Amino acid sequence: MIQQQQPQKKKRAIVIVAICFLAIMISSGYFVTKNKKSIPDPNTQSRYVPPEFKKQGELSFLQADGSEKLKLDMEVADNRDEQQTGMMRREEMPETQCMLFIFPDEQPRSFWMSNTKLPLDIIFVNSKKEIVSIQKNAMPFDESHYWSEEPAQYVVEVIGGFCDKHTIAPGDKISWVRFDKF
Repeated sequence: MIQQQQPQKKKRAIVIVAICFLAIMISSGYFVTKNKKSIPDPNTQSRYVPPEFKKQGELSFLQADGSEKLKLDMEVADNRDEQQTGMMRREEMPETQCMLFIFPDEQPRSFWMSNTKLPLDIIFVNSKKEIVSIQKNAMPFDESHYWSEEPAQYVVEVIGGFCDKHTIAPGDKISWVRFDKF
């Protein structure tokens, strides 16, 4: 008779564990929300916020003789992630700002405008910091490639039309002061 009680106790324990497990699943809402599509609550939805400009220095455009034409606030893209993102998803870019891409070497460069909402002038600069070519008014969302006409180590992006308005041309130079790295 004692041996028959052992299996009975085991069965009871298994049933109790199963009931507890089901109770936990039911109280957590597992069965209710598992197959139910959630309806987004407009009060809790996060709104996409485009990246904000981060002033990391100042970039100057210089004439061939070295005299300064104008100076802009500069954001730097000097690693792979920043360079791949660039100006993507930005909503605005004042004429007083630019993005400087710094690459470790000088070689032919190509940029595209995928997910870029603003027209841009793309300025290709060699290792001597001389402007070697400019792709003007690159069109938003254009997935074709904009190539440098000569090898470049640096690329400056400014709002479309900037180069014509401020007479920035191949042969001009750039220089910059970086605030975030010493």
